[in-house]
Amino acid sequence: MDLVKISLENNSNMVCKFNTMILGYDDYSYFLKEINGELFGLPVLGNLSLNRKTSILKGAIEALEFSFPEELFSKLPLKTKFSTFTGHFNFESDLENFYGELSVENQLGLNMIGHFDFSKRGKTWIIKDLELEGENSKLTLNGLWNENERISWYMNLDNFDLGRWLKNQKPTEMSGLFIMDAGLTDQGALDQIDMTIEMIENKLFNQGEISIHGQLSYRIVYYQQLIP
Repeated sequence: MDLVKISLENNSNMVCKFNTMILGYDDYSYFLKEINGELFGLPVLGNLSLNRKTSILKGAIEALEFSFPEELFSKLPLKTKFSTFTGHFNFESDLENFYGELSVENQLGLNMIGHFDFSKRGKTWIIKDLELEGENSKLTLNGLWNENERISWYMNLDNFDLGRWLKNQKPTEMSGLFIMDAGLTDQGALDQIDMTIEMIENKLFNQGEISIHGQLSYRIVYYQQLIP
């Protein structure tokens, strides 16, 4: 049973459900401590506080066992699946802009730390800056996600190992640029995808440095049967 359930902007994807928590306030803030529940669909633990004068929300949240939505890749001929992750987020927000620090780890050996800076404008999430570093790897990303319409991102990789992100994936050592622009179906699946790749791979094929350059377009064609 949900102790508290809050829906933002009548959006089923932006729901906060808290099963247990400690609610309180002082001269400066309202606060929620020892939260156990869901935040935007993710199982979470942690603490939140809202400044009574500035309306700035601060949080220290642990997101448990989350992954990329399966429906996102449901239209693509991919056999591999993303691992599940655990993340730690320390952030501040005015409910339009979100920024802070994060760490991400999983059972495949991934352990990266970094920072993020997001904004929300209507139905569009703008990724101003997302950076993760771990061991010898680095990922930086910016772009946007328009709910149920379009996703677009620009990603730089440095010694990136897909084997730490995907199940049953051989280790890689990828460095370079990856740009993607894609449509989203009403169910949240990628379609009508355009990609630009400028990449060097040093590990996957055991043949030294391999350079990959080019553009790729992927289109899903729908057929409608007309019955007279």
